[in-house]
Amino acid sequence: MMKETFKNFDLIIRYRIFRQFFLKNNHQNVILATTTKTGTHYLRLCLAYYICKIYKLNYELDETIIDKIFPNSWHSSYTFKSKLNPTPLMLIGELSFSDIPRSHMPFNYAWANHKVIHTFRNPLDQCVISFFTKFNLMKNCPYKSPYDLFLKTYKYLIEEYESFKFKVTENSNVRRISFESLINNPYSNLEPLLNFLNLGLNKKLIYESIDFANKFPIAYIGAFEKWHRPNFISPKDKKLINEFISQLPTKNNLPESIDSYKIFFKISEINHAKEILKEKSNFFYNLYF
Repeated sequence: MMKETFKNFDLIIRYRIFRQFFLKNNHQNVILATTTKTGTHYLRLCLAYYICKIYKLNYELDETIIDKIFPNSWHSSYTFKSKLNPTPLMLIGELSFSDIPRSHMPFNYAWANHKVIHTFRNPLDQCVISFFTKFNLMKNCPYKSPYDLFLKTYKYLIEEYESFKFKVTENSNVRRISFESLINNPYSNLEPLLNFLNLGLNKKLIYESIDFANKFPIAYIGAFEKWHRPNFISPKDKKLINEFISQLPTKNNLPESIDSYKIFFKISEINHAKEILKEKSNFFYNLYF
C-alpha cells in the first residue's frame, strides 16, 4: 500500500508539472480514469468504433482500432512527452477534446480540471478478474488466490472508489459508470456518455458499437490489455485465460463475470470480505451487497 501511495504521488506531481509547462490551454483531454479490470477497454472499444464511424475515419475495424483512436495512456505518454502520440481526434475541429488517455489512477484530486470518465465494479469480482487475467499468468504469482488479492488491496480499491463518490452532480465534469451497469445496460450508459463528450447521438451506431465490443470476450469480462489480444498473447497465457473463462457462466453466448466471486471465493471468504467492506466503506457495501 505504501509503495502504491508513493507511486501515485509521483505520478500526480509529474502530471501537474507537465500540465503547467506543456499543455497550457491548447490541449484538452478527457481522462478515462478507471480502476483496473472495470471495463476500461470495453468502453474504449465502444467509443473508438463510434468515433470512427460517425466521423468516417478510414481505419480497419478490428481490436487495433483502440490504439489508433486512443494511442496514449497517461502514464506512458503524457508523463514522458517524447512518447506522446498524435491522435486523429486532434484533426476533428468540432470536438471539444483531442484525446482520451487512460489512467489507472482514478483519484479526483489528480484530475480536478478535466472531464473524467470513471469506471468501477464489485471489488470481489474485480479481484477474480485481476487474479486470473493478470497475476495468475506471472511466473511467480504474488497472490495465492482472488481472496488473498482482495485482502492485500481492498484499502486501495476503496480509496479509488470513494475519491469520486460525491463528485457526480447534474453539471459535474465526472461521468461515473459501474461495470455491471455498462455490461447489463450498455445503451443506457453510452447515450449519456456521448452527450457528456458532445459526440452527437446516432442510435444505430450506438448499437453497432456495442455489438463490436461484444466480439471480444476478454474485454467483456473487464480485461483486454494489449498482451491479451490475438497477435500478442502467448499460447500459455491464452490457454490459462481460456480455462478461466470456461468456468464462467454464459449469457447471450458471452462469458458472464458479474458475481464471479461466488464461484472463486469460499463462503467463509465472501462473508469475511463483506464484513471488511461494511466496516471500511458502508456505501460500497450497500451498493453491492
